[in-house]
Amino acid sequence: MSRRRRSSAIAALAGAVALVLAMSVPALAHGGVEDARVRIIHAVPGAPAVDVTIDGAPVLADVAFRTVSEYYALGPGSHDIELREAGTETVVLAATIEVGEGKAYTVAAIGTPGDIKPAVFEDDPEPIAGSARLRFIHLSPNAPAVDVVVVSAADGGVAPATWVAGLAYPGTGPYDEFPEGTYEIRALAAGTPDVAGTADGVVLAAGSTYTAFALGLTGDGVAPDQAFGIDVVTDESSGPATSTEPVAAVPAEDGTPLLPLAAGVVAAVVALVVLRRRLVRSDR
Repeated sequence: MSRRRRSSAIAALAGAVALVLAMSVPALAHGGVEDARVRIIHAVPGAPAVDVTIDGAPVLADVAFRTVSEYYALGPGSHDIELREAGTETVVLAATIEVGEGKAYTVAAIGTPGDIKPAVFEDDPEPIAGSARLRFIHLSPNAPAVDVVVVSAADGGVAPATWVAGLAYPGTGPYDEFPEGTYEIRALAAGTPDVAGTADGVVLAAGSTYTAFALGLTGDGVAPDQAFGIDVVTDESSGPATSTEPVAAVPAEDGTPLLPLAAGVVAAVVALVVLRRRLVRSDR
């Protein structure tokens, strides 16, 4: 075999190995750019469970109302998120979001079963030593604007001044710092003493960051699992921080067949070594 043909053969097989490696380690594709992090919350009372895809790849399956997912890493830029009625091809929400390098986001499916819409909130999960951080997001579609009060068990249950005032749907309050401790979070119809919902026994740990979500429907005749309530999750991992315990969604089966890819990498490398040895022998 001529030197040119030998070099071409080796280059072609090396290229194949590189392609298989690139497919098997997608985390390297961003070239050192820090990923964004995105989590999903199903905040539509009365809507069925959904399957979630990001850029066409399945990431979550059978996500029920009140479920908050873990964070998923995405490269900076535009991404397509699609929600389908679980186990079907019926699309209930299709949206394109923009994410920035190193930033974190909560993407909420909000509204009513007949009118599901996206709402995107930028998260700030960075902890502060010695204090907990908490914010409140209003995602109840039929609740009025609310005033939010945070009551410390250490204060004997005496309500302090309003923490967040007149927060309308769908809206978010700022992150604020709280001493480590156990709290009750109360949402009141704005400007009144009428309590719409509470979260009791919320433990806020120093060095952790949390979001309290107002979810569900107010009024009479609402099914218990659809009723207004406050769910609190950590922004670091979306794990539950309250006895409400919103269940973390379980990622769907990854569409990337890792074992076949690994086998392909091994086979390609072996073939490259064998070809090189044979070409060397043919020159002798």
